[in-house]
Amino acid sequence: MIAADLTSRAKSSGKGNTRTSLSALGSNRTISTGDHRYLQGGIFTDMLPEGKKWLRYPGFSHQSNQMVDIFNPKVLKGLVAKAENVKGDYKGTVTLKQLAAFQDTKIPGKLGKIKVKYLLDTNARGLVTRVVSEWTLDFGLMGSSRTVTDTRYTGWGSKVTIKAPAKSQWLDIADLFAETPDADIPSEIPEDAISSLGVGG
Repeated sequence: MIAADLTSRAKSSGKGNTRTSLSALGSNRTISTGDHRYLQGGIFTDMLPEGKKWLRYPGFSHQSNQMVDIFNPKVLKGLVAKAENVKGDYKGTVTLKQLAAFQDTKIPGKLGKIKVKYLLDTNARGLVTRVVSEWTLDFGLMGSSRTVTDTRYTGWGSKVTIKAPAKSQWLDIADLFAETPDADIPSEIPEDAISSLGVGG
């Protein structure tokens, strides 16, 4: 993959100490091309100077907040092998440790024991058309947080053109924090799937 244009729309509802969210909180758009990613929306939107609409991050990524990366052959093969197949739909459960292992990475400690339920829908050609992942974090007396991410894939084989935003419209993430040199500059787009969980190689 040489480019990606992803839009995430989210809605959330809470009851007591339990929060349920579809996709990551907050709607945003990410364009990845070349060696950079450009984020529009998200937690740093209000920090952008006038005239700037995008933040540029280093590194390419075709993945947003979907925990299941179907574009990684090892991940797809591993999930299909563990799933129950019902009329072309694959449904199963894996731990975060197992999911990270498919990507040749590691998740340490109790976090790796968290279970991820997943659903893979495929069409008559065997192409994935929908991925749903669900997982819950238990904070004890503070309640729990349940996350469900529903991603649709359409137009397989279509010709598309993806371009980076005009230079006049984006600001580099390092420049955003230039005035606070002691601050920890985020190297990943917030809620970027497994990378947001502190996965190490």
